[in-house]
Order: sequence, then structure tokens, then C-alpha cells
Amino acid sequence: MIASTTSTTRVRAFNVIQLALMYGVICLILGVILGLFLGIFAAFGALAGGTSGHFGMFAAVGAFGVVLFPILYGIVMFVVGFIEGLIIGALYNVVAGWVGGVEIQLETHA
Repeated sequence: MIASTTSTTRVRAFNVIQLALMYGVICLILGVILGLFLGIFAAFGALAGGTSGHFGMFAAVGAFGVVLFPILYGIVMFVVGFIEGLIIGALYNVVAGWVGGVEIQLETHA
């Protein structure tokens, strides 16, 4: 039988660059997924032959949107997510200095 113990600790500060990088990569993944769906809509719009209405812009891109949108959304979401991660990390570090940070429970197995 494995014994385990639980301890409580506080996150007092984040490495802001590392947090921004992690958040940027997560946003990149979400951007690629979102871009893929929009690219599929663009391809269907091109197949339908419609260039007016709500999806007119997507239809104008056509099947190329299946490749273009995931790349563009991924890049944009990474950049925005990285900047947002920088801001959130810096703000967390300042506020954690005031209120002590977030408590987390860690479990160790012996």
C-alpha cells in the first residue's frame, strides 16, 4: 500500500514569461481549432456558390480557407494570448504580494 501525505502551499509568484508562453500556446491550439471550423464553413460556402449574406466573406475565401484560417487564427491567438499571459502574470505577482497568493494542496506519495 502506498502512503500519501497532503500539504498546503502558496503560489506567491509566477515566472511571467513562462506563464505567457503557456497561455499563448493554449490560445494557439484553440485558434487552430476555431480556424479549422471557419475554414470548413468557407469551403462549404464556396461549394454552395453564395457570396452574399452572413457567410459571404467566408465563401469568397473558398476552400483555401481550410488552410488559411487555422494558420491565421493560430498566429493571432498566440500573440494575443502571450500578451494576455504577460499581463495576467504580472498582475498576479503584484496582487499576490498584497494578499499572499493562492493556496494549493499538494499530495506526495511515499
